[in-house]
Amino acid sequence: MPLVIPEDIPAFSLLKQNAFIMGCNHAKSQDIRTLEVLIFNLMPTKIETENQILSLLANSPLQVNITLLSTASYIGKNTPKSHLERFYVNFETIKNRKFDGAIVTGAPIEHLEFEEVKYWKEFTRVMDFLKTNCTSTLYLCWGAMAGLHYFHKIQKVPLDSKLFGIFDHYWVEKDLLLNGLDEIVKIPHSRHSGINEAQVRANKNL
Repeated sequence: MPLVIPEDIPAFSLLKQNAFIMGCNHAKSQDIRTLEVLIFNLMPTKIETENQILSLLANSPLQVNITLLSTASYIGKNTPKSHLERFYVNFETIKNRKFDGAIVTGAPIEHLEFEEVKYWKEFTRVMDFLKTNCTSTLYLCWGAMAGLHYFHKIQKVPLDSKLFGIFDHYWVEKDLLLNGLDEIVKIPHSRHSGINEAQVRANKNL
């Protein structure tokens, strides 16, 4: 089944040649319950990030309806205002909704302490909302570090030099999300920070 996105979002023309997508107007005529997925896009280059994430969701056998969320307390300068106004909502718009899934992206702000980030308070409100209003949330990159810090007090650790490349990852234990993957999974990394692994191992909730 298709990914449901607006006909005039840039990703639509990019994906229509090689992915199963459906415009919002067409989807309204379908008698089917779509999955509702929230994408909290913190990247400055929002359109490029949308294209990357939507291309992955478009390969799902499920019909997925997306909601794009941006911060109201900080407006970046790298995405046209018209695009944000047309395709994005703020937290006040969705605070009473429920979602099947959510994706929280990273942001190029690793050099800052979490509480120094201009939209940190708004970000934590969204994270608290997702705990009770979303079935499952995937945190990416800086978003994952921020989630570990906020929910589990896991510290971010600056690296001596940038970590860049493709690295082997090993299963710690079997998990539904890992079904179909080999025991060794190659994953790309490009970052200036890590997390305190001793704190992760000591946390029984992780």
